[in-house]
Amino acid sequence: MPFLLRSILWLLLALAMLLYINISAAHLPTPALAAIWLALWIPIAHGLWTRARAHRSAWLSTYLHPDGRWHDRLSGGPVMALVQGLLAGGFALALMVGAARLEGVIEWRLLLTGLPLLVVLRALIQRRLSDHVNPRLLDMFSWRIAMGTTGLLLLAGFTLSALWRGQPDYSTIQLGEAIWRAIAEPEAKSDALLGLLQLGAAKDAFGTWLGQRLIPSLGAPWFQFAGWSLLFAANGLFIWAWMNLCSGLLGLVGERRIPTLETAQ
Repeated sequence: MPFLLRSILWLLLALAMLLYINISAAHLPTPALAAIWLALWIPIAHGLWTRARAHRSAWLSTYLHPDGRWHDRLSGGPVMALVQGLLAGGFALALMVGAARLEGVIEWRLLLTGLPLLVVLRALIQRRLSDHVNPRLLDMFSWRIAMGTTGLLLLAGFTLSALWRGQPDYSTIQLGEAIWRAIAEPEAKSDALLGLLQLGAAKDAFGTWLGQRLIPSLGAPWFQFAGWSLLFAANGLFIWAWMNLCSGLLGLVGERRIPTLETAQ
């Protein structure tokens, strides 16, 4: 099977897991949700660990002698693993809660469209930079650019969708009432998930209330658009967690080390 198609199929499986979370999370008990969180954590942690080791290796090769004892001691051990594991845990949690709260059809279409874009863009970047970047770091470097580019496009799409869809009208009520209304909406069998959903709803209510109070005073429509865009930029955490899941999954299943676009096919 061609490399690019195989990579996209793996990412489709990951997207299917997010869709399952969206449909079923509210009806699942806490142990089942913990298992889903673990399934998300493993590839994300693998990707973060791999990139951290590559960054550290590049730094060490620049400043330290490769045969020196400090080169081995600083190459990455339990402390680095703990830090990257905790970071991966946060990303996995943000991804699971974000997927459970995702409501718009447009957002799902954007995530689906982003899969082939991410894989093809990464292969093209790797091909173009193969003569200019250290071969040991080419995979990480090209993947980082592809993740950043795709993530920014997804964030722009999510922001425009939120602006188009509109938000609840909190302009005539106090902040406390706005948050109370928001946290009364989520429902979940798991108390832990319910708390996280309510926390996310409260965050959205605060941003919407603040925007409806302050942004109209900015005057020009473009300034108002920029203000709302900044408030909706919180979606960036979910999107960046999704990018890290994609990267980590393809690295875990051996779909990320490819010299050029031609040899990938």
